[in-house]
Amino acid sequence: MSLKLIREAAQFFVNHAVSKRIKPNISIILEFSPEIMRYNALIEKFEKYTGECEPVYNNGLRPREFIIRVDSSQSVRYILQTIAHEVVHVGQYSSGRLKDYVRTKTNKIKWDDWVYDFGEHDDCDSDLDYYMSPWEIEAYGMQVGLCKLYIKYRKS
Repeated sequence: MSLKLIREAAQFFVNHAVSKRIKPNISIILEFSPEIMRYNALIEKFEKYTGECEPVYNNGLRPREFIIRVDSSQSVRYILQTIAHEVVHVGQYSSGRLKDYVRTKTNKIKWDDWVYDFGEHDDCDSDLDYYMSPWEIEAYGMQVGLCKLYIKYRKS
């Protein structure tokens, strides 16, 4: 997969998933690695992830810098879907709809006006918590649509 294609796709996803007002003020670093591992305290082992979006909180409540990590061992299709998924999270964080308190060791996530408390664990209590969380439902739903739009754009 070419770097040019990745940049073009990432920019396309940003154009469709991030507010026009916020878009000029954000910065995204894409990192690729053959394995992205994260420790899951609930099962006391490391797990492999396909991607993640890390907001960089500097000054203020809404981050404007992000690091997106992508598992480079995936197929081109899944790399693009992962980037699309994580860019949706960029839009959620940068608009203030999603706030991650996990990195502050409180294990709480704010979504819109709701605060979800995941207790003492570093991660959600189960896969069900992860897949049923509204920010993930939105990201999984949009990743497919964004990729289909991008493919249509490339073909035109």
